[in-house]
Amino acid sequence: MNTLVSVVVPAYNCSRFIESAIESVLAQTYKSYELIVVDDGSTDNTAEIIRKYQNKLNYIYQENGGVSKARNAGIMSSKGAYIAFLDADDAWEKNKLEIQMEAMRKFTDVDFVYCGFRHTKNGKMVHNRTYEDTFNIFKEYNCKIENIFEYHSVFELNGKTIRFHWGNIYKHLFLGNFILPSSVLFKKESLNKVGLLNEEFRVAEETEFFLKFSKFNKIGFIEIPLLFYEIPESDNLSGKKNTEKLIKAALKIQIDSLMTNHDYYQENSLYFDKGISTTYCRLAYYYLSEYRLAESRKYAVFGLRTCKWNIPAYKILLAGLIPRQFLEYLVYMKRWRKKNSEY
Repeated sequence: MNTLVSVVVPAYNCSRFIESAIESVLAQTYKSYELIVVDDGSTDNTAEIIRKYQNKLNYIYQENGGVSKARNAGIMSSKGAYIAFLDADDAWEKNKLEIQMEAMRKFTDVDFVYCGFRHTKNGKMVHNRTYEDTFNIFKEYNCKIENIFEYHSVFELNGKTIRFHWGNIYKHLFLGNFILPSSVLFKKESLNKVGLLNEEFRVAEETEFFLKFSKFNKIGFIEIPLLFYEIPESDNLSGKKNTEKLIKAALKIQIDSLMTNHDYYQENSLYFDKGISTTYCRLAYYYLSEYRLAESRKYAVFGLRTCKWNIPAYKILLAGLIPRQFLEYLVYMKRWRKKNSEY
């Protein structure tokens, strides 16, 4: 039986972090793995650092084509029955693969397992952020990560009790992604139904892949943090400067998914319409925060046309009618009050 895990690391201009990522794989207590690093056309000294490990990994170089193309290149060259992703600026706990593979062994109907994580900034721990703080869906829908799963259990490994949740979570992932690529491990054979990552997406590519995956497979979640997640800089693909692109990509992913799943949409149209309307509201709120008021009003209206019961859309629409100078004054006063309340 093939229990080899192929660890795929896409790397682009990540010389600050790539060594830490590689070392965290080499330190794994689960030893049946291969490490594949795909250099997506780096222009810094990433390749030079990777060469130090040339006898311990498979190095692939490609012209810059995006993270989806890099991950696909790693998958296509893999020999393992399981695939794990690791972003070059993240790192794993040493027992990450061991615990995930034990979950796969015990829960045979689960094809995809991901885990909790700790936040880091420039490699240093950040202690005031939770799992739910990282993803909009938990605040927007007032839910907790464990509440989205149908089934719950525990298993023992090396004297430690590990909580495990699993089930069909397509409807929840549709509302917004809450899975980090570096946290996942899945059965390679599942790709026969799911397919590879869509290389057309240069942002939110994992959102499309995980949503597509969840249509065909049960997803499992290991509650304990097994990943150190580096909070993106503002100019990274997942940082603030790319908020507009990320939300628009998420909106396209939602609509495309429903178009390929039309009968299911018809049975649950109110639920999915509210989800799309909420994504419109995210975009409208972003434009409002940038004082792009005409665009904010436009997407608030789209949100209301999709679901007329979405109250936040009305609030954003009304706020978009306020003159910019007065909005700036309100924001200034809010920040002033917050600053003075801290003293």
